[in-house]
Formats: sequence, C-alpha cells, structure tokens
Amino acid sequence: MFRRLAPILLLMTVFAAACGSDDPAETTAPSETAPSETGTDLTVKPDVAVATGAAPTELVVEDIVDGDGKAATAGDFLEMHYVGVRFSDGGQFDASWDRGSTFNFVLGAGSVIQGWDKGILDMRVGGRRQLTIPAELAYGDVAQGADIPANSPLVFVVDLLAAYEEPVVDGEPDPVDELVVTVLEEGDGVEVADGMVVELLYVAKNQATDEVFDSSWLIGRPASFILGADPSQSIPAWEEALPGTTVGSRLRMVIPVGMGIEGAEGSPVGPDDTIITEVIVLNAG
Repeated sequence: MFRRLAPILLLMTVFAAACGSDDPAETTAPSETAPSETGTDLTVKPDVAVATGAAPTELVVEDIVDGDGKAATAGDFLEMHYVGVRFSDGGQFDASWDRGSTFNFVLGAGSVIQGWDKGILDMRVGGRRQLTIPAELAYGDVAQGADIPANSPLVFVVDLLAAYEEPVVDGEPDPVDELVVTVLEEGDGVEVADGMVVELLYVAKNQATDEVFDSSWLIGRPASFILGADPSQSIPAWEEALPGTTVGSRLRMVIPVGMGIEGAEGSPVGPDDTIITEVIVLNAG
C-alpha cells in the first residue's frame, strides 16, 4: 500500500456527527439581502449579527456574497472558512479564522452536521453564505460541551474557497518499469521545491484490479508532508515527480513497483502491482 498512507488510514475525526431527525427539512430560498453587520470581504473574518426573533424550525440560507466559481455538488472536496455562533445569544463557539487554517471536508459524506451538508449544496466558489440551522440539523439533543447546549440552533457564516470533483482515473496502462508522469493541467502558483510543506489531493488506483483503493475523498483531507525530508511521510514517486511543478497543477502518475507499493499482507495492492494516481497540488510553502 502507499507507504505514506499508513498513519492516515485511521478513523477520521469529523467536524461533527449528523444528528436529529432523518426527515428532510425544508430549506428557504437564498435571500437577496445580506444579513446586517456581516462583511462582504472574504479576506476578513466576518462579524455574525446576533439573531432576532423565534428560533428557526427549518434551515435558512442567505447569500451574502454570490460566488462566480464552481457550484458545490455532493462528493466534492471543499475548502472553507467559517464562523459559528449560537442563535440564542450570538456567542461564538468556533471559527476556522482563529486557527489560521481553512477547514476541508467532502460534501454529502455525513462528516459534518446536516445543516452544512444541506446548506452548502449548490453554493458557488467565491461565495459567502449564512446558514441559520435548527437544532435538529445541528447537534440535536446532544450538548457539545459548555459552548453548545442541547437543542441549540446555530448560525454559521461560511466562505467557499475551493471545490474539487474527485478525478476519474481512466485507462489501464501496461505495467511500467519507471515512473511515468503526465501534466494534465499546469498551475499558476509557486514552484514546488524540496523543504516545502506540500498539500496534495490524490486518487490512487490499483492497475491490476482497476479499483480505487485510497483517495483524499475517502479520508476527507489532503496529504501533507515536507518534500524531501522524511521518506516515510511520502512515497518515492511523489518525491521524484513534484519538485519543479507548480501549485494548482494536476498530475497523472503511473507508478512502478517499489515507488509506492509495499504489498504487505492484506494490502489492496500486491507486491507486483502498478499504481495509477492523479494528484492536485493544493499548496506549497
């Protein structure tokens, strides 16, 4: 199997468990008016206005900024910023902005609360949206520590920064004796070099079985490692192919035996199998 994947293929810690009723909730149409006090500059953490009126009984979606990029669909790998507050008093309980990093997840996979899976669907990249979420589509009757009491409706302002469909790895090439790299799309970001922290989205398929055995879409996060620093955190094929590429690039690799395969007992990849992988270079720095 992929050497780097051993520590990653652990149970994923999810942002939230989907709770509440299994019945679909009604969703209001997006509002044409931005909620008061909420900024429209996506480079600045938004202030979330204190809610007024009765607690919501259905999901309310309000577009603050209409994005002009790809519309998010179920199965997409999303990169978000968000601020979450309690509907009752406007008290913040979480914000990706405060951690200095974005939040990634696969839309529709059930790894976040239902209000997110439903409310972010069809949102466009470059947009900012407010989600007012009833308790049944948040955490239901299960308290989340002192910050989120049981049966709490919540308000989120979310920014959709990127949305990636899972690549379909086509073709059944013959096994190879050396690494074959094809640049499917050249990015316009910084050039990747040894010593950089690199983040990749990837899909890996066993050429012998024609089955995808691992991907960022399966585990819900990108691969992250320091290029050229620790071979156990990457695979030889990536170490060889990535230097000189640019952020935003999409690569296809046909990986021979010994450059990404261990073939341990129980592995989805045999000791003589060839791997086909596609990677998207998300970040490097």
